[in-house]
Amino acid sequence: MSKSHNTRVPRPAHNYVPEYQQSGIPFVRKITLIDDTPVALNFDFLTRWVIIKNGDAANTISFGFNGDEDQGINEDTAVKVDAAGVDLADQDGNTHKYTRLPFVSLGAGKETQRLEIKCKQIWFKGAAGDPIEVIAGLTNIRSLDFPDQKASNGFTGVE
Repeated sequence: MSKSHNTRVPRPAHNYVPEYQQSGIPFVRKITLIDDTPVALNFDFLTRWVIIKNGDAANTISFGFNGDEDQGINEDTAVKVDAAGVDLADQDGNTHKYTRLPFVSLGAGKETQRLEIKCKQIWFKGAAGDPIEVIAGLTNIRSLDFPDQKASNGFTGVE
C-alpha cells in the first residue's frame, strides 16, 4: 500500500465539509497580462474563496473558470439573448438556446466581492499590461483530486 494514497486515513476530497468551515490558507498573486490571450492561474489546492481586483483604471478584464481551447474566453462571440435565453441576433426566424461563455467582466479599477467558490483554476483575459490581483483562501484539498470544471463532468454553469 502506497503511503501517499493510504485508505486508512484518506486525504480530504472536495466534498469534505470541514475544509470549508475553517479559515483558508492565504494565497496572493499579482498577474500582468502580456496580450489578449487568455491566461490561467492554477492553484495547487482548491480555493475556499476568491477575490479578484482589476488594477487597471482604464480597461475591463474578463475572468472565468474553464479554459476550453475551442471556445475560450471570447466576448466577441457572445450571443445576445432575451430573458428566455433566445438568440436575438437570429434573422431567419430560428431560435437557438444561449450557450454561456465561461467569463465574467470586471470593470476598470473594480474588485469582486469575496466569492465563495471552490476551484482549481481561473482564466483571465484583458489588454496587454492589465494588472490583476488575486487573493484566495485555500483548503488542504489537492487540486489534482478535483475534476476539471467542464459540462462533461457535471459543471453545467461554466461552459
